[in-house]
Amino acid sequence: MHQKVASWFKYQMTEARTFKEAAWLRNESIQRFNMQRVDLLKRKEKLFRRKEVSEWGCPPEKLSEAMDSLQDAELAFQYMLPNATQQVNYLEEESNYFST
Repeated sequence: MHQKVASWFKYQMTEARTFKEAAWLRNESIQRFNMQRVDLLKRKEKLFRRKEVSEWGCPPEKLSEAMDSLQDAELAFQYMLPNATQQVNYLEEESNYFST
């Protein structure tokens, strides 16, 4: 009987550790995503205020569309810093994966 109780407690401790690790991974991924997202938005706002489309890093074929968006920040943000935006989108997907 004693051995059954001991193995039950051992199982519970292992299970709790697994849940703690999963919660840590989830929290860490959400925190990384939020930090990167805020940083990216600040960079995009700064670029938008400067109105220098050449610094946005958008592909040459999208340059004229980007120039047409100089009066609309929301639209302009779609053209800015595509590599950094892709990285933030990946972090968002990762945090969503750990959250479900």
